[in-house]
Amino acid sequence: LKNFHEFYPGKFNNKTNGISHRRWLLEANPELSDLINETIGTDWQLHPSELGSLRRWAEDHAFLEKAAAVKRRKKE
Repeated sequence: LKNFHEFYPGKFNNKTNGISHRRWLLEANPELSDLINETIGTDWQLHPSELGSLRRWAEDHAFLEKAAAVKRRKKE
């Protein structure tokens, strides 16, 4: 492909085939998305690195209970 790229510069570009964090989390688990929204706001939906701010809640008992409840409901 390198030769084709040299012969036709700009013709080839990368396409991601994976699912985005937004689609997976927002559509597959809206309850968890809502918990994240109420905990850290909605910026994570456009800037996934913002999910790192959940670390400060890693020891918060109330947050962990809510997250566990979401997990239990999704497994039912």
